[in-house]
Amino acid sequence: MAVLRQPEVSQDRPSFQFALEARVILSTMTNVALAVNGHGDGDFAHAQLEWIHDFLAVVDHGPLWPD
Repeated sequence: MAVLRQPEVSQDRPSFQFALEARVILSTMTNVALAVNGHGDGDFAHAQLEWIHDFLAVVDHGPLWPD
């Protein structure tokens, strides 16, 4: 029986470090967007959250540059 394994990801790779840093930054941006939304500027918050969602799709589904 074949065993499927996840490829190992080196934490020394620049794209891995970038993904971690991007998640921290985007988490902060999400909190800001949600706070702004609570103060009545829903259009800004919605646009911000859409941008964050699209950016995370790029980070999650492949390297942004070859290592």
